[in-house]
Amino acid sequence: MTLPASFANALSALATFALLSLSGAPAAAQKSATVALQKAAVPAAPPAAPVATSMLRIACIDDNVNAEISINGKFRGECPMDMPLAEGEVRLRATKRVDEERERVYQRTFRIGEGVVKREEIELGAPQLTAAAQRLADERQRAEEQRLQAERDAREKVERERQAAEEKATASAQEAIASLMRRAEAGEPAAMTEVGRIYEIGDVFTPNLHLSVQWYQKAALAGDAQAMYRLAWKYETGTGTVKDIAQARSWYQKSAEAGNAGGMGGMAAFHFQGQMAGGTSDPVGTQIWLDKALAAGDTPRAMALRGVLLNESKDPEQRRLGLAWIERAAEAGSQTAMRVLAQLLLAQDRADPRTVRWLLRATEMQPDGSPGYGPAMSLLGRCYALGWGGLPANMLIAVSWYHKALDRGDTSVVQALAEAYNNGGPGMAPDPIKGMAFGFMAQALRAKAAAAANTR
Repeated sequence: MTLPASFANALSALATFALLSLSGAPAAAQKSATVALQKAAVPAAPPAAPVATSMLRIACIDDNVNAEISINGKFRGECPMDMPLAEGEVRLRATKRVDEERERVYQRTFRIGEGVVKREEIELGAPQLTAAAQRLADERQRAEEQRLQAERDAREKVERERQAAEEKATASAQEAIASLMRRAEAGEPAAMTEVGRIYEIGDVFTPNLHLSVQWYQKAALAGDAQAMYRLAWKYETGTGTVKDIAQARSWYQKSAEAGNAGGMGGMAAFHFQGQMAGGTSDPVGTQIWLDKALAAGDTPRAMALRGVLLNESKDPEQRRLGLAWIERAAEAGSQTAMRVLAQLLLAQDRADPRTVRWLLRATEMQPDGSPGYGPAMSLLGRCYALGWGGLPANMLIAVSWYHKALDRGDTSVVQALAEAYNNGGPGMAPDPIKGMAFGFMAQALRAKAAAAANTR
């Protein structure tokens, strides 16, 4: 450890004095040692402070007056003021409070020479946060950023978990579909029917009605009663295949004989509509199959048919009960019932808005995979053409529905299209060329129907 020079000198002088005193040294020698000890004990004088030889004249006017002045980090007073200074660097800062959190500031650093009088005019800046307020604002900002980051982290975590669950579900669904396809290709009837359904609805594959019919055909030939019923419906409506009433009747009968309630309802409807071999309505056959269908649980179509039969009665109470059965069938998803219900409502009141609601519902894809119902589309077109059901008359919209019905296999709209194009109507100008084309098509269809009737 190194001792300071002054302390070391004093210690040396003290040791010399003590040694001379103990050794009986002459008085002159002891006196010299005493003087040396006194000199060594006197501390060195501190360095002299800088002498203030210059003057800083701080000026301010208007709202800069009374700003607090700090020089080199020390508060010195309020502006205006004169401040003696020594030569060197000067850090000048002036502040004036605006409110609890804001202040106006002027600051500048410069050098001042010896013997100089320097004038500095204060120009306070725009209000800014005080140091304390800035610290608080920074803390609030950091807290807000942390909160937002926590929310982002939470959302990202939820999204990662959702994606993981979705990927897991997708992988599981893909495996289930792959397993279904393997079983269907191996000839399992129920699997083939399910493949036909998902091709029809399009909830897994891209919708493909032709493939749907092909799979229903395979499953029906393999003995699946539900596939027989779905295939019969396709042939009856011409959905995904050519409309063929004979094929529809055959598959409805096979489905019904296999115990399928839908097939029984189809048989009852065919007997009622005169689409059996005799070509005329068969009330006895209708009732037999209707009772079987109701007993087996074919609520939509069987209930609709029962309602239609009751509605033909001359008894008002029976007709009221028939309407209730038809409405129940419509609520259960029978598109035929929806259309029949709309017809009955129109017969009671042409402006009844319930008509349009039921028709629109019948034109949509049904939960069981049934596509939009052509006859409902044609009646909805007629409502637009004539302004029924509370709709504004609009022939352009009517024609669009007629075309949709024709695409679904409902050829009854061909004559309506011919008339619409020939005459025009609200929202659409006449188009005689298209009117003529649809007129020829209507004539051909009438001739074909007449020829078919003559061959019976």
